[in-house]
Amino acid sequence: MIMKKNDLKKLLPSGFENSKLIKHAVSLCRNNIELSVRLETSDFWELSSHTEVEKKIVIIVSIEIYDKYSKLYEKNIPIHIIEASVSTNSGKMILVDEWSDLQHWETDDISGLANCLDNCVIPWINWIMNPKVMIEYLSHIEHSSESQLPEKALEKFESILIDIDIKFPKNNRKGFNGAIASIYEAIGEVENSLKHLKIHQFNTQKDYRPTKIESINQAYQEKLELIEEGIRRLENKLVSE
Repeated sequence: MIMKKNDLKKLLPSGFENSKLIKHAVSLCRNNIELSVRLETSDFWELSSHTEVEKKIVIIVSIEIYDKYSKLYEKNIPIHIIEASVSTNSGKMILVDEWSDLQHWETDDISGLANCLDNCVIPWINWIMNPKVMIEYLSHIEHSSESQLPEKALEKFESILIDIDIKFPKNNRKGFNGAIASIYEAIGEVENSLKHLKIHQFNTQKDYRPTKIESINQAYQEKLELIEEGIRRLENKLVSE
């Protein structure tokens, strides 16, 4: 499903054009990729004097990947990948890590929100929600201390996409193969899903260190069993194809 211009506006709460207190604008999930777009007010501070100067409207875009092969309290663990803010004045989207960074990318023209949604946010959503783009992104940051989304986004949508500093230690980011396998499975690419799930299994076994805390050991065993079940299921699918 491709989101069309004005679709996102239609899903926004009524009165958003004249309201400065909007939250939870829209959310969608497909191919194990969950995205939410919301409008928020934020108090911005003058850093030199540490005093509040004014309230601003910001558009926040958040993306999470659901890893089918990790569980916490019997639920999938989402991997939070991206938090982005949007500046309507420049028509650019900036990915940020810290909330304080938003002070440089605020939206102060409420009447420009609709244009920004149509011409910046929606094209970017359609691009980043493409499963192959997300797989490319996850594969890239797995091996990097920092990462930038491909420059083709800048060329195609004229949006600056500056990635966050990846805070996950590299050992943790090996787990992205579980998320990649989840996306491949969702789009029916069984062989690629199996390939990355086996990498995920290898990394999980390699990095595990038994502890005296039984709950940690049990969680590891449950995760490994979940991965093994996934491998058997995917192998059976390949045989039956």
